[in-house]
Amino acid sequence: MVKLIDFEYGGLGYRGFDIANHFNEWAGGTLESKEGGPGYNGWPDYSRFPSDSQQRSFCISYLREYLGRNPTSKDVDELMNEVREFVTLNHFYWGLWAVNRAFEEGCEDFDYMHYATQRIMQGLMDGQDAC
Repeated sequence: MVKLIDFEYGGLGYRGFDIANHFNEWAGGTLESKEGGPGYNGWPDYSRFPSDSQQRSFCISYLREYLGRNPTSKDVDELMNEVREFVTLNHFYWGLWAVNRAFEEGCEDFDYMHYATQRIMQGLMDGQDAC
């Protein structure tokens, strides 16, 4: 069973956005560490982004639970396309969130501005690939 829950930012949203967010979170960058490096302190590592086969496996499991049956190839392809459309938007959403956090909290404990830059740049690259 798959349950996506985020009480801090909970609310009804698009499943494609939530799944895209899950995939983008594989890159890390939101954890704090004294050592830093890829995946920590505002430095996402996009080489960790799930492969197409990993994404497909997740979508199959999600749809199997959601539909109560084995999904068809068409079901899976439609969800994969829905998720792809939200991956870029998700980068911009969290990039702008990080700019706001930098303004509100500063960057002494966590480099929000670097995280914002990384997310927005990745969104621009993903958006170019989609064209």
